[in-house]
Amino acid sequence: MKGLLIYIFLIIPGILFSQEYIVSGYVTDTLTGKPLENVNITVFASQAGTNTNSKGYFSITLKSSPATLFISHIGYEKKQLTVKRTDKSLLKVQLFEVPLTGPEIPVYAKAIPLMKDKPLYVWDYEFYGDDILLLACKYRKLNDPYLILMSQTGDTITSLPVKRPEKLFRDCMDYIHMFTGDKVYQVYFDTTRIQLLYPMEIADFDSLFPKCLEELNNKFYLKQYYYRNQVLLYYSISKKDSSAQKIRVIGDELALERLAFNGRFWAMGATPNEHDLRFEEMAFFDPIFAPLVKLGDSLVIFNYVDDQIEFLTDEGEILDTIPISYHKDKFWKEEIYIDEITRKVYALFKRDGITTLRMINLSDGTLGDQYKIPDFIHVEKIKIRDNTAYFLYIEKAGMEYKKLYKMFLK
Repeated sequence: MKGLLIYIFLIIPGILFSQEYIVSGYVTDTLTGKPLENVNITVFASQAGTNTNSKGYFSITLKSSPATLFISHIGYEKKQLTVKRTDKSLLKVQLFEVPLTGPEIPVYAKAIPLMKDKPLYVWDYEFYGDDILLLACKYRKLNDPYLILMSQTGDTITSLPVKRPEKLFRDCMDYIHMFTGDKVYQVYFDTTRIQLLYPMEIADFDSLFPKCLEELNNKFYLKQYYYRNQVLLYYSISKKDSSAQKIRVIGDELALERLAFNGRFWAMGATPNEHDLRFEEMAFFDPIFAPLVKLGDSLVIFNYVDDQIEFLTDEGEILDTIPISYHKDKFWKEEIYIDEITRKVYALFKRDGITTLRMINLSDGTLGDQYKIPDFIHVEKIKIRDNTAYFLYIEKAGMEYKKLYKMFLK
């Protein structure tokens, strides 16, 4: 852990704390232009909130910049806005009136290949600033791989031939690394060319970085599993003095009861073989899924064990909880996708190999818009950025290129 902290001290600048500021505005009906009274305004991951008056006016004091406002009113669409301290003018929010009940309508967006005319077989990809870093081979020459930096429109910025690449990895500080057969390198673009820096043995890298999930307010947030992956501990490490602090402990009580029963059973003389233990792991002791993510300057745990979304301070104090039930759908998958630009969160559902993304309403825990990818079976490595979903797909294994596609979520 000390090696990680020394590395962090060298490359991470300090974080400045912000002061309070006031945001004001009006909320009106989109069609009639009439002011809306008693519209609920809440601040993400905070207890702060207010309502509009008879003229549709509201004013609220915020402590962080940027901050996310949730705006809701019975019979109207919900809206989410991001505001900053530098926003001086009055907010003018318009809400569409919608029926109180009705069937959910899926959105069928069209997915298109990012590099339509480029014969590339893409193994892996990561966002690099506003661009995309690809690990790819040209013309199906799988023994001739490259790192390729490409713009959002598919134009190649630069490329670098590499040897024995395996995958790309983004750490909790948003640095991208490339795994090779025996080492890990940090990928760096110096405005003219791609460089591979700080080589590290894979074992040393694996012992440090994968446990680090997020960085916030001069702290690093990590996780550790216990009791055959049925207890999950989240904790923080201070960048100032390396002190550790427990943030949250989540346990699957039913699985822990099974573990206790198994201990008594094996103690009675039964001896499990390798196949017994492997079956038991697959059937009963899959690692619990309760991901911690950073949204802006807030921490959120999607606690699927206890059926709730938890909003926490950086010290681990729970500010608010919202009940959820969508994960009980049999087609739900243990994945979660964060759009770091818009701060929207999406859940994943799959049926017969067809992928559907559903936006999670952080104000009430329900599901919002859904985006189906109907023409692509078993897509890979989904990422979402700025209201656009990206994924890898190969139409015919061994015969077609594996391409990077994008689909607009609007």
